Amino acid sequence: MTTTNSLNNQCLNDFTVTSAAAAVRTLTCSNTTNGAASGAKVLVQTAGAAATGNAVVQIANAGGQTWSLGLNNNATQAFQIASSANLGTTNVFTCSTTGSVKLPLTPSFQKRVTIALPNVTGAGVNYVIQYQTSIYDQQANVALGVFTAPIAGNYLFCANVVLYNIGAPHYGGITLMAGGVILAKFDASFNNIQENGYISASLAGIAQMALGDTAYVSTQVYGGTQVVGVAVPTCFSGQLIS
Repeated sequence: MTTTNSLNNQCLNDFTVTSAAAAVRTLTCSNTTNGAASGAKVLVQTAGAAATGNAVVQIANAGGQTWSLGLNNNATQAFQIASSANLGTTNVFTCSTTGSVKLPLTPSFQKRVTIALPNVTGAGVNYVIQYQTSIYDQQANVALGVFTAPIAGNYLFCANVVLYNIGAPHYGGITLMAGGVILAKFDASFNNIQENGYISASLAGIAQMALGDTAYVSTQVYGGTQVVGVAVPTCFSGQLIS
């Protein structure tokens, strides 16, 4: 249907256009004037901030997936994208009015040692570091110090490890493993670099992970007895970046 008339749709009911034809139907808003002030837009608007409903555009496959995007009146006027018919419950993207962006389903985590772990290595034991405190955990899966990728992608991992009770004969390494390979490693004769029995090392790297791949930090110290521990503030973090 082509028209040059103005439609002042002060209707009280839903407006639906339906086609059963085996063809693609297109809804077009077009301005054919090529002038400096010409433009075209589609406006989806509620009455104001006090309105309980949201200004939303939905894209759906009947009987299947629905996506919603629009302005959430219940989230300080934020723009959101949700993987359902409702904003605010299954959001995959949120942008505040100040431009702050959040991706609430992107896997990320940070774990910390908040109480020292004594006597975990020193005589050759390879110890996977475990953490008592979760600083944040968003859609991540970390158990007994091991992260398991819930989705395939490229992940950034960072770790800071502090060991204590390092003695004269001790040597060994601290390793960041990801996807079955060594992502970063620190090896040394620990006694040559220790200070009051302590050493620290920071490791980081980007790993391509498949679904179910794991990442963890371990330490293996040789040359003495089982007296070397993991000290505060040892930490391990990770984030899906692409």
